[in-house]
Amino acid sequence: MTTLCCATSEPLSDTNAASDSDTKTVDLKTLLVGVRQLSTHLWSAYKSRRQRKIDRDAFRNLLTLDDELLDDIGVTRDSVRWAAQLPLNVNAAQALKETRRKQIQSRR
Repeated sequence: MTTLCCATSEPLSDTNAASDSDTKTVDLKTLLVGVRQLSTHLWSAYKSRRQRKIDRDAFRNLLTLDDELLDDIGVTRDSVRWAAQLPLNVNAAQALKETRRKQIQSRR
């Protein structure tokens, strides 16, 4: 079996790898598994961010509604603007809903 030296990325013979206990070696299969896991994670993160961007753009469509419709929904234009500018990792619709819930509770 061929192993790679982490520091030099040069093939080592099995005798060199066994004799030098300080040199860390990585099995090629283990390395490939790690690369595959990383690429899977990155692809998943990309798809997730892309979907959040699509969701946020759809949420921003609320700003095209007139104030009466927004009032019927139970939100204000300012609250929609506030939620639309939140970071993408925050669900704007959920944040707006939570803010609205707190406003209703504070009136009681």
